[in-house]
Amino acid sequence: MEQETIVLIKQAKSGNNQAFEQVMRLHQTRLYKIAFTYFHNEHDAIEAVQETTYRAYKQIKKLRDPAHISAWLTRILFNYCHDEFRKRQKLVVTEKVNGEAQVDDNSISYDIRSAVLSLEEPYKHVITLRYFHDLPVEEIAYIMDRPKGTIKTWIRKGLSTLKGELTEEGESLREKHS
Repeated sequence: MEQETIVLIKQAKSGNNQAFEQVMRLHQTRLYKIAFTYFHNEHDAIEAVQETTYRAYKQIKKLRDPAHISAWLTRILFNYCHDEFRKRQKLVVTEKVNGEAQVDDNSISYDIRSAVLSLEEPYKHVITLRYFHDLPVEEIAYIMDRPKGTIKTWIRKGLSTLKGELTEEGESLREKHS
């Protein structure tokens, strides 16, 4: 992390609002992309980033290590997204493609994303953070406040479940169109 950014974070911790705004601008795009991955809705993603900004502002003094600002902000965002999903108590239902199966990169990508979103909570989150946002296991462990071994296990189980779901879906498509 650049020394300038660390100085900004320290200034923000001591109450400098302009420094806090600059720090948030540095992380805003990344946070939005993660939020959009969870909500698939621009309005909800923007709201999640705004709520993350508010919570970070209220808790900036609790940040222990400025070098971990990115993971700290992602954890706040993750907690907000998790809370929202629990409040809404609904699953994201994706539309199934009607008619003949089309095999192109977009439909495959869509099927994979749909399958990931259908996973149970811990698996959905670790797979999303690891493979859609390229976060290292260590950062995911920090964000989710779990040991690295647990995160690795969740990734392995999530991938195994995904493989099973996608294999079943592929077989049913083959049977349907043969």
